[in-house]
Amino acid sequence: MAIKFHQYGWQSWSQTGVAPHSATQRIAYTVPTDYKSVAVYVNLYLVRTSAATTAGESRLYVTVTPSGGSETTILISGMNNSSVGSRAGTTQTEAFYLGPGDVVKVYSSDASTGGAIAYYAAIQFVLWR
Repeated sequence: MAIKFHQYGWQSWSQTGVAPHSATQRIAYTVPTDYKSVAVYVNLYLVRTSAATTAGESRLYVTVTPSGGSETTILISGMNNSSVGSRAGTTQTEAFYLGPGDVVKVYSSDASTGGAIAYYAAIQFVLWR
């Protein structure tokens, strides 16, 4: 049986000036039934845009939940700094396989007091039957 290429696409989210917050889901992608997928590129990047009164851990992270399984964090980018212009980033170019019904999510969080962060997250997928 030949592999039938179906789709090549992105899931992304970015926002500037995000105030401190608990873990908040920003992206969710579920591999459709009867399809397989490979995430071929993941980029997480954050920049402090205004100073925090008290620095706390700011993060972007990716989780994978296999169909019928438990959610597991696979990639984290974070910083604990209140200086404007501080930045952190992570890029993964090693592909990972996703089966039918598997879910990939991206979350952001910021435990600082005051200040703001600019967040950028992107995942590139290839989908086939």
